[in-house]
Amino acid sequence: MPNEELSSGSIETAEYLAASLASNEATLRRANSSRNYSVFHAPEKLVADSLVGEDPNSRPKKAWIEVYRGLNHNTCRVACSNANSINFPEEIRQFSPALALLQKECHKADSDPEYSLRIEYTEFLIALAKKSLNGLKVLKDRDKKAFSALVLITGPGAKAAEDLARQND
Repeated sequence: MPNEELSSGSIETAEYLAASLASNEATLRRANSSRNYSVFHAPEKLVADSLVGEDPNSRPKKAWIEVYRGLNHNTCRVACSNANSINFPEEIRQFSPALALLQKECHKADSDPEYSLRIEYTEFLIALAKKSLNGLKVLKDRDKKAFSALVLITGPGAKAAEDLARQND
């Protein structure tokens, strides 16, 4: 079952790869990709926990997984870009541009053969991801729910969230 360890484990993997003696271009690209996944596991879990429930023993498992997987990366990035025009806490307003930059850099590293990563920039991106993820951890429940609504209602996960809301009425 996806949990917080996926996000923190992906960051640890990125740090390990970046620090390895074999930090060649391929290793740095893999570190960048692991770092990118860490940035998405945290909001996926945050959204699923906020809307369906945190306790694995009392939440509907299928609904939780559908909401978790319903968070589309591109749609999330676009929705997050609107966070600055909404009265969200600073942690969400900082997460949003970081998410956009981290996703853009990952796409370059994954698909552009001319893209060249340096260890210093990889370490900067990892540190930015960690800071962004730590910001999400301190959000109040109401802000988590508002953020969840923002990223889901504009994306493919909207149907799962709407179905869940109907079940709770």
